[in-house]
Amino acid sequence: MTRRKQLPVEPLIPWSPPGGHRLLRSQQGIKVAKKIAKSGVETLAIVFMHSFKNAIHEKLAKKIIEAYVPNLNICLSSIVSPEIGEYERTSTSVANAYVQPIFKSYVTSLVKGLKKIGITNDLFLMLSFQLFMKYLLQCCISLLTFLYF
Repeated sequence: MTRRKQLPVEPLIPWSPPGGHRLLRSQQGIKVAKKIAKSGVETLAIVFMHSFKNAIHEKLAKKIIEAYVPNLNICLSSIVSPEIGEYERTSTSVANAYVQPIFKSYVTSLVKGLKKIGITNDLFLMLSFQLFMKYLLQCCISLLTFLYF
């Protein structure tokens, strides 16, 4: 991912006394959302430093961006890889954002194909850590998934 495709925001949770956290400034989020809407991107990875510990700003940024770009595929690093290690969390989130629309299209096509040949059971997916989930819940962790039914 090139630098020109990154949209930095001001530090959101500055050093402060306990309970002194500031929320993401809505105006700043709106400005970024408008840039994203004009850019024509189809997918977005939101990665804020230390969001593995406190995801409130990533969630708020997603909410603001969805209001301005409703059909945008958005992945949050706090969901995809909620652990310490900014580089690893960022690269995993960016890779997931890239793969997710492709995977979603593939699984949607697979479900339609199965229904055409008379298989109406729910499609289940199994993650690499052996967790089962229904087709509709798979959206944010597609990178780790393989099919199982």
